Amino acid sequence: MSGEQTEFRARRRIHWGGLAGSACLVVLAACATTAPTEQLTRAETTVQRAEETRDIDSAALSLRKAQDELEEAKTAMQEEDYIEARRKAERAEVDAELALFEAERARADKAAKELANTIDAMQQEMNRNPIPGGGGLQ
Repeated sequence: MSGEQTEFRARRRIHWGGLAGSACLVVLAACATTAPTEQLTRAETTVQRAEETRDIDSAALSLRKAQDELEEAKTAMQEEDYIEARRKAERAEVDAELALFEAERARADKAAKELANTIDAMQQEMNRNPIPGGGGLQ
């Protein structure tokens, strides 16, 4: 390969590399200047679901954090700080999902305790009133 061909290929790579880099910058700039309405809507919906959930007391801290992040996202949106609005909306959605999971875990823990209490009560009753003849299957 001649020196001229090598130089041509190197310039072509640099040219394409520059174009790819420019394209990435255009995409990033578009994200920064586009209002994150989809993220804000998803965050609002998830926060609302968490607020309507039973047993949310167990997840009050996560819910409060999600509500605060959502309000900050709305403020950033009004100020046209779309990068911050997107970031806050995404965090609000994650915190609301955490609140939902914590509430679900609290419900499961409560159900498990109730089941354990029921089993204990049945065992105590069986110990107090044994079945005549052993009660075993023959």
